[in-house]
Amino acid sequence: MQDYEYVWYIEHMKLSKSVKNQKYKIINIDAPDADLRSRFFQLGFNPGASILLKRKAPIFSDPLLFEIGESQIALTKQEASYILVEEV
Repeated sequence: MQDYEYVWYIEHMKLSKSVKNQKYKIINIDAPDADLRSRFFQLGFNPGASILLKRKAPIFSDPLLFEIGESQIALTKQEASYILVEEV
């Protein structure tokens, strides 16, 4: 008889692929430079924070409007692609 080890993998995705009105939890900020990473943190995009996609622009779905805490912040798809999230 073999022993099996079951491992649960949590699927992470880029925030730019998020679905409207779905809540997510921020896992990591993978910005290409320290200034952008600092800007995200100042805006409240911190690991563990809850975030909700409120709207997508009608043409090309860019920019995206997110609700984080009590603030609503618009990000381009490029900016949102640096943020890794998981569904809540």
